[in-house]
Amino acid sequence: MPFKISGLAKADVQSALSDQGYTAARATNLDAAISSRAAAADYTAARAAKLDQLDAAITSRAAPGAAMDLAAGAKTAIWNEAVPGSPTAGSFGERIKNNLDASISSRPSGADWTAARAGNLDAAISSRASAADYTAARAAKLDQLDAAITSRAAPGAAMDLAAGAKTALWNEAIPGSPTVGSFGERIKNNLDAAISGRASVVDYTAARAAKLDQLDAAITSRAAPGAAMDLAAGAKTAIWNEAVPGSPTVGSFGERVKNNLDAAITSRASPTDVGTQLDGKGVTSTRMARLDQIGQSTNSGSVAAAGNSTGLTVSLDTSGGAGQAKSVIEVRYSGGGAATFYAEGSDDNTNWYQGDTFSEAGVVANRLIGYLNTHRYFRFRSPTTGIDLSFEVRALL
Repeated sequence: MPFKISGLAKADVQSALSDQGYTAARATNLDAAISSRAAAADYTAARAAKLDQLDAAITSRAAPGAAMDLAAGAKTAIWNEAVPGSPTAGSFGERIKNNLDASISSRPSGADWTAARAGNLDAAISSRASAADYTAARAAKLDQLDAAITSRAAPGAAMDLAAGAKTALWNEAIPGSPTVGSFGERIKNNLDAAISGRASVVDYTAARAAKLDQLDAAITSRAAPGAAMDLAAGAKTAIWNEAVPGSPTVGSFGERVKNNLDAAITSRASPTDVGTQLDGKGVTSTRMARLDQIGQSTNSGSVAAAGNSTGLTVSLDTSGGAGQAKSVIEVRYSGGGAATFYAEGSDDNTNWYQGDTFSEAGVVANRLIGYLNTHRYFRFRSPTTGIDLSFEVRALL
């Protein structure tokens, strides 16, 4: 409902407004229609309470984008902030922690970065090897860059050897086992004789060259020297059909066959024929066994003076193991000085009987002495020590 205020003077209105804090300065803020502002419904109790925060003129505060400063303590606190173990990914803190890992003074100075060097910055750093690739060991190798790489030979460039290196190359000792498949191996294995020791050009005549036409098959396809061979069937037959020559080569198989195979074997006496003839002559098995006794049994021995501490004895089973003693004994003896000798016999090779003893006054060599024997075992000995001794005992019949 509209109402009318009456009885109020202008001064009263001004006084009432002043009492409420509406000054002339504030009146200038009424520069827009109230309808253009937020409705009363937008001003809630919660929002109204926030008007208590307007304890200073907004113009006394910094405008948006105005330059600001930090309190002295805040500045110090920022630079004293401990470096975190795991900074936020992508933050300035992470970049400082990961990359600001050495003092700038440890890096090359501005004077080191010349225009020429700056010209080498022709690619993004991220396209190069990362910091992880540059280990302390690799960094130390940068000290080897004591000259421009372009001053060195490019890959594949023609090179030469110093005079001393060339000489050393040809004076290198041939190794016992060169690397398999190497030039060194080929030279060691194949350059094994002087070329001048091989046939010269004049040795290869046209006639000899023509003989190369005979090499119509691999040599390895032919029989190797000494390889087992066989004869064709016809060749085998031809050998036995070969006519006996009138004068075979002296000393040949052919000569022996011609001269000795001169009668049929059936024309000779058979074993039965021989046995019949021998039986008629009184030849018995017992008598034939005695033929085994014919022959020699021999034993010998020697000792040098340096090793002669007991003398020397040479024994002999005169039967040759058949049990029948041979009756004739021959002894050959040598002595390096005065010595005494004994000839003894035994039936059981245990109990010995002296048959002869004699002495030599000095050195003797290869002297012979004979004995008749009735014992199966015979021995010749000398107890003399410190001289060379050598005996040979032989049973004959």
